[in-house]
Amino acid sequence: MASAYDTVAEQYDQTRGGEARGDRYAAELIPRLLPGPDPILEVGVGTGLVAHGMHGRCRAVIGVDLSAGMLAKARQRLGSRIVQG
Repeated sequence: MASAYDTVAEQYDQTRGGEARGDRYAAELIPRLLPGPDPILEVGVGTGLVAHGMHGRCRAVIGVDLSAGMLAKARQRLGSRIVQG
């Protein structure tokens, strides 16, 4: 399954609404988070669109995903706050 995402990672954001979509999702999720300063774990972080939007608005986000290709894109947004697993 991860390899399927590896093959689409380069085009994934353009076909899913890009950073504007990630910002919208982040804005919807933030009011639902428990209060506090703790980092957020996003399982299935993909290219990091939503995590990037959340990090810019509230707290640090750590992302995990199976796909190395998607994580390569996420690393551009989130730096070292990602892990493959």
